[in-house]
Amino acid sequence: MTRPVALQRHSNIPESLKRRGDSFVLAPVKDPTGSAALEELWARALGGSMYEICCIPMFAYDLHAFDRVETDEGGQIVRLVSRGGHLTFRVFFKTIDQRERISLVERITSRGCSVEAHSPKLVAIDAPANLASEIAAQLAALESDGKLEYETGAMSARSDA
Repeated sequence: MTRPVALQRHSNIPESLKRRGDSFVLAPVKDPTGSAALEELWARALGGSMYEICCIPMFAYDLHAFDRVETDEGGQIVRLVSRGGHLTFRVFFKTIDQRERISLVERITSRGCSVEAHSPKLVAIDAPANLASEIAAQLAALESDGKLEYETGAMSARSDA
């Protein structure tokens, strides 16, 4: 059995998500060394072992804000119950300066997305499904200019939104 080695607490949770949460759940994450790790996700208890994710997963794949999950006795996610209609993007700023970062975040949040910062260079974006293509196009343009790198939080072939 692989022992979890790390926890990530979300401290910059957007208020629109945070006020919904009352608990934490643990999502499995593969860290760069290949070791098992856990990401701590703010969640809302739905009863029994069911929770709704109330943050933007920064490192866990195939989990997004408002997804509903089931956990084991220790709070670790064991099953996705239903999708919440959102998609996660992770953005690593390469050459973009602070003014451009702020401008991008303002454009994205003005469209109805939430942004959560892990560091000045790494942010996660929560996009409702109807905005995912638009946000991806904005990020792709900046990526082709060499200003950032981005990925979706979905590892499966479809968007899962």
